[in-house]
Amino acid sequence: MRALIVEDEAIVAVALADILDDIGAETVGLVRNGYAAIALAERHRPDVVLMDVGLDGDMDGIEAARIIRERFQIPIVFVTGNDNPVTELRVAAMGGAELLIKPPSVGEIDAALRHACGSKH
Repeated sequence: MRALIVEDEAIVAVALADILDDIGAETVGLVRNGYAAIALAERHRPDVVLMDVGLDGDMDGIEAARIIRERFQIPIVFVTGNDNPVTELRVAAMGGAELLIKPPSVGEIDAALRHACGSKH
């Protein structure tokens, strides 16, 4: 499984990459903003994107995820500290996106990635 990590906090991004490594997944990139996420998704075509909601810049993770899914049909797993009804509704409106609250456990990430990618991984 190949994953792109979109996270504006470097320490969290590295921790997520370590978890991916622990579960046998490959990290294809670490980026901090939505525009970079879209560019890397196009370039690398990962199997899944781990996406924070709050990102650097003027595009949040939900908007970046919407564009990535629309253009490239890549599943999204949101990993966010924004545990609030508005965030949950915006993620639910995307249909089929996973939502994990920080800090997620290794097991939660593994299960969410496998669910997001279906049986192909």
